[in-house]
Amino acid sequence: MRHAFRTQHLSYAAVITTAWLTMLILFFNPWMRGYHGIGGSLWAAGTYLSVVIAALAFLSHRKTLHISRSVNAVASRRYIYLRHFAVDLISLNIIPFLIAATSITLASTFMAGRGYLVWQYFLLVPLFLTLAILIGWINAYLFTHSAVGVVFSGLFSLFISFYLIQSTVESNAWTQFDWSAYTQLLAVITLVTGGILARRWVQEQRIATPLAWGSLFAVVAYVWLSGYANLQTLPRTADLQPSCAESGPDTVCVWPEDAYKLPTLTQYAARVRSLDRALGTKANPALFAEPNIPQVMANVDRDGNYQESQRFYQIYPVGAEPHDWVGARGFVLNDFLICDESASRVPQEERIANNFTVLDLLTNWIYGDLTYDGYSNESNQHDAQTIGSKLAKLSPDEQFTQLGHIIDHFIQTCEVSIND
Repeated sequence: MRHAFRTQHLSYAAVITTAWLTMLILFFNPWMRGYHGIGGSLWAAGTYLSVVIAALAFLSHRKTLHISRSVNAVASRRYIYLRHFAVDLISLNIIPFLIAATSITLASTFMAGRGYLVWQYFLLVPLFLTLAILIGWINAYLFTHSAVGVVFSGLFSLFISFYLIQSTVESNAWTQFDWSAYTQLLAVITLVTGGILARRWVQEQRIATPLAWGSLFAVVAYVWLSGYANLQTLPRTADLQPSCAESGPDTVCVWPEDAYKLPTLTQYAARVRSLDRALGTKANPALFAEPNIPQVMANVDRDGNYQESQRFYQIYPVGAEPHDWVGARGFVLNDFLICDESASRVPQEERIANNFTVLDLLTNWIYGDLTYDGYSNESNQHDAQTIGSKLAKLSPDEQFTQLGHIIDHFIQTCEVSIND
């Protein structure tokens, strides 16, 4: 092993470790708030770093081929390529990844120490980077021009990362890791490894080279036809006791890893209930719960009621930050969004647009920022932002009064207006 390990591997390890830490600094915001962002940040950084790793693996194996031919010309040595692969794996992948993963986990623990940690990413990322090394290796056999081989290796690895597995930067407590990602990745690794072995073992180059190219085309076909594994869509089914908190007549329930969000979420529920009391709509007691909680979903009937006494609302407080606009959206009561269509002369399209205007406006108010504009610029959202900007200039009591007027007017007429 010591003969396979060269000074260049130390340089490569230093370069990749520096690149890892730099990328994680760029992804600082997701993982510094909690464990939700650790796995996704490692994957996102790893996909881009695979370009560098595949390119360096190409250069490393080119030198390995030159050295091994000289050694074998003197005395044949068994397993020489296996030893060189182990060195590439350790220097290009394992050591830099361990440093990066340990650093980000300790830093997240120090700064927040909370949330949902998906440990499967700690295995998936180095496995994918192993594939990047194999891509560099097979291209070292196929390309005589170094610059072309470096570029092709990096781009091919990037192509696979984009189309084979997809993931957001932050995980959500109501989804679970999709193990089919490992199946997808192992299938591609098998195809690339087969191409390398064919190129090594088949004596006639005119046969071996097409076989190696064929393995790369097979990878492209597999990635294109099989589709991608999405790591953030598989519903979580763990039978865990949810964390719940009361807010007046309402209840908020989340997965146990999101228990630290409850103080913020109960504030959202209290704001909605205060508006309900002011309007006199007398909305039924509500259960606001994150998706897929088994103990909750088992008691929700077809009419959307929880245990026949509470109206069920699903909330999506995404990511690690307790204060979340998407999470606030789930607290808007249906009673505020149903207008008297029989008494309205508003066309259906306008009525639907007004419905979304009220929804966006209420979401901003529950979130605590009437001027929030961190979503798309559809016309109804622009209307909500315009109204919100006007309300933001008023005192809290005047905001509350105006908001009550807007909702009451919408319920009766399906129109949206603000008192000047």
